[in-house]
Amino acid sequence: MSEKDTPPGPSKPPSPAEPKLIRRGALLRLFLWITEPTLIKGMALGVVLSLIVTVGSKLDAVWYVASGLLLIAVAMIFGVIIGHYVFESRKKRLQKNALGLLADASTVLPAATEDLLALAQTRDSHHLHALWARLSRIKPTLRELSGLLIAMIFRVMAMSTLIAVLGGAISFAVFLATYLQVERMGEQNELLKSQNAMVGEEIKLVMKQMEADTEARKVDLSLSIAAQRQAVVLGLLDAIDAEIALLKADEVNRGEGLGHVRPGSSKKIEISTGMYRRIQRTLSQLDPYRVVVPETMTVDDTLRSPEQELLIHYLESSTIDLTRLSLRHAYFVGADLSELEIGEIDLNESRFDGAVMTRCDLSDAYLEQASLRRIEAARASFSGAHMAKANLERAMLSGVDLSGADLAGADLSFATLRQGTLENADLSGASLAGAILAQADMSGRLKLSGADLTGADLSEIDKAPRESAIKSAKNWELAVYSDALAKELGIDDARHAANKKAVAGMRDAASPEAAAKILGELRGPAPAEG
Repeated sequence: MSEKDTPPGPSKPPSPAEPKLIRRGALLRLFLWITEPTLIKGMALGVVLSLIVTVGSKLDAVWYVASGLLLIAVAMIFGVIIGHYVFESRKKRLQKNALGLLADASTVLPAATEDLLALAQTRDSHHLHALWARLSRIKPTLRELSGLLIAMIFRVMAMSTLIAVLGGAISFAVFLATYLQVERMGEQNELLKSQNAMVGEEIKLVMKQMEADTEARKVDLSLSIAAQRQAVVLGLLDAIDAEIALLKADEVNRGEGLGHVRPGSSKKIEISTGMYRRIQRTLSQLDPYRVVVPETMTVDDTLRSPEQELLIHYLESSTIDLTRLSLRHAYFVGADLSELEIGEIDLNESRFDGAVMTRCDLSDAYLEQASLRRIEAARASFSGAHMAKANLERAMLSGVDLSGADLAGADLSFATLRQGTLENADLSGASLAGAILAQADMSGRLKLSGADLTGADLSEIDKAPRESAIKSAKNWELAVYSDALAKELGIDDARHAANKKAVAGMRDAASPEAAAKILGELRGPAPAEG
């Protein structure tokens, strides 16, 4: 039988045609390349990594942030690999075999449907085997479709992750910008603080400079005043020396008020009345001022008049008769008048506060209402001095001679009169509150009428005053005596013990105010006015 007579066999199905590739334009290819998921994810990863590096130096929790972002990046990369490469390869393969797969499915699915319906109606297992055999023919097609579906799911997940990462990156960028702005504001605040501190230091330096300039002006002013005062005093001393020289030259009486030399061994010179008046007028013009301390070249806050001190020393060393001279209202605060001997001189209402008057001789001097607070006058002599209503508060008068002195109404509170001589002195109405009179001589006709003896220490008195004189004083029962004298005065032991305790407390007090408080407590409340 010839080939022509051979019956035709079953014809082979035509092979699926190759899909025709569509040519894309340059702009479309560029757009597809830019929007390709792998490139976008790479850009997102670059942004995320750059943010991590930037924030790494700013936030302490950077490792927590970095670990979370890296986990997202790993998930995104995995989605890219599965979703892009698997999806693209499956898609291309499916596109290439799409016609064959559709042809197989078109021939198998109708018969499979009939077998499925028959199986449902007859429940014959023969139809189940036939159904499974038919489905096995399209198994490759189902595998391709399921792989493509899984790849598509991963791709969608990767794209969702990309969108989430980009959104988080944008939010984080906003947060970072705000945080950096806050950090910059904090740095600016620190700079402002340091600038304010520098301004404060500059202000302090300016203030110190102003204080230095003010102190320099005070020093210049004080030196200028001192120069003028010294010129005035030196001019006066030259005039006095010239007059003394003339009087000594002839030693005759020049007439009333013109000066003369007194006969005798001392040969005291009585200068002219005009010269006495000039001395007094000059002294009244030498007002106190703030002098310069040479050691520090600063102005002392205590007012002083060193020119008056110079003048009194000159007058004391000269042969001038000072009994006719009045130095009332003189100012010797803080002056050094040690071993000064001026005798009967009018120093009423003068000020000697804080002056050093060791071994000074002011016997018979006039010191009524004078201020001698806190003077240091150990072994000085005020014998017969007129010191009524003088202020000797807290004066150091150890070994001082006040015999026969008029101290009526004087203030000797808290004064130290250890080993002092008060024989025949008039202390009527004076204040001896808190005074120390240990080993003092209070014999003779000592007057204590109305004197305040509150807290006075007479425990070791050398020569005690008469009992009648003591009891004429005010608050005499609040003083401290020897045990024998206390019994003679009738002071009970409890009262005397309390007095001793108060006196010891005043002696050990840290400040004058504390001592005054103890003294007030010893006195007790003031009696009510009837």
